[in-house]
Amino acid sequence: AYADAKAGVDERAGILTPATPTATPAAGAVTSGDTVVLATTTVGAEIYYTTNGTTPTASSTQYSTPIAVDAAMTIKAIAIKAGMNNSAVLTAAYTVT
Repeated sequence: AYADAKAGVDERAGILTPATPTATPAAGAVTSGDTVVLATTTVGAEIYYTTNGTTPTASSTQYSTPIAVDAAMTIKAIAIKAGMNNSAVLTAAYTVT
């Protein structure tokens, strides 16, 4: 089966895992109103996220547009693709300067 070169493999089960989402800019201090872009290198994977520090699931908000940071927040995100395990969780904490 074809596998995305960036996806991980769970060696024990032989099941692919999407690449962990990335956040741009990286966690840290941002200016109020700045936006955070989430991405994954796994083709066809969808990103789900939370901004309250809880671990996201497939029932969380699906990422579609950059996330505005107007106050301190922790974004957590996962990538989900049918037939794969969920990705590892991205945790990115932001403060506003």
